[in-house]
Amino acid sequence: MIYWISFYFIEGILLFARGRRSYILMVAFSILFSGLRYENGNDWFNYCDILENIDRYRGHVEWGFFYLGKLFNLLPFSEHFLFFSFSFATLGLMGLSFHRIMTPRLAFLLYLLTPGLFLNSFHVIRQMLAVSLFFYAVVQFSKETKYKLLFLFCGILGVSFHYTAIIPFVFFLVIYRFPMRANLLPCVSAAALVFCSSIISATKLPLYVLEMFSDSKFEIYSKVGDVENGLKILVINLIATSYIYGYYRYKSIKDGNYLKLFVFGVVLLNLFSDFSVVTRVSYYFIPFGLVLFCNLTDRMAVSQRFVFRSLYVALYGASTILAFLKLESLQVSGSDYPSLLNYNSIFSK
Repeated sequence: MIYWISFYFIEGILLFARGRRSYILMVAFSILFSGLRYENGNDWFNYCDILENIDRYRGHVEWGFFYLGKLFNLLPFSEHFLFFSFSFATLGLMGLSFHRIMTPRLAFLLYLLTPGLFLNSFHVIRQMLAVSLFFYAVVQFSKETKYKLLFLFCGILGVSFHYTAIIPFVFFLVIYRFPMRANLLPCVSAAALVFCSSIISATKLPLYVLEMFSDSKFEIYSKVGDVENGLKILVINLIATSYIYGYYRYKSIKDGNYLKLFVFGVVLLNLFSDFSVVTRVSYYFIPFGLVLFCNLTDRMAVSQRFVFRSLYVALYGASTILAFLKLESLQVSGSDYPSLLNYNSIFSK
């Protein structure tokens, strides 16, 4: 646990440092911490097995990962190259994306403190790379529409690593042409959509939707009765409501696409809250909330900005602590879940 405390302590110090170099150090340090790990994460041994027996997994893993695995098998220490490469690409793309906003260090720290994002990149490495590709593509495209080919390339690459990536890329292509105005009716409608999705989650409709995908992972996931934490759902719904209000108050029209994407992610989280594995689809949309928070607080008075940002860092920090406590309880109960608490690097194995 001391390694994790040291990691977040150093990242916290870099948050208050000035200059572009401190942000580069934040990103680089997180890449090294994640990429040089050894036997950490739920899927560590699964990915090592896939790599060692890659031909046996033809048709069972996405084609991009399959051919990448074939390539890594040509290298010595292939499993270390695999995990370091995914960490470098995932966190590097996130770092580049946040670099395009005014307060990248805060956004990146909040990303590191979000269990569903950074900590999950120790487990579901293929999907988290796809999440980073989608985030990077949308941020670049939102700045300048000349990045259409880049968006298409990121979409194909993302789907090649995780088939669920087709959901966010197609959704964005549908909604970006319809601007969300910072008026009362669109904002109230967005808040009502979040509220209604919470109610619908208590019905059988989400289960029926999952059962439509016969012989797929989604149908299998529908049989896993792992319910999301109710407090987590409540908090993220309150956050979504506050972002909608902030968008209306500060008329942050440039953030319209980010708000729509984040709200859609919260709706997915609500709808499938009884199937926590399925809620991983919402990970594609959650990072946009961090951009919204930074952009909205940039418009506040200095005193308000300090209070809100301090509260959010404390809130996200508490969520990380709760995630670690959950992992610890799993370990104490005799689960063979490789706990992230016992961090090891390739130099200390």
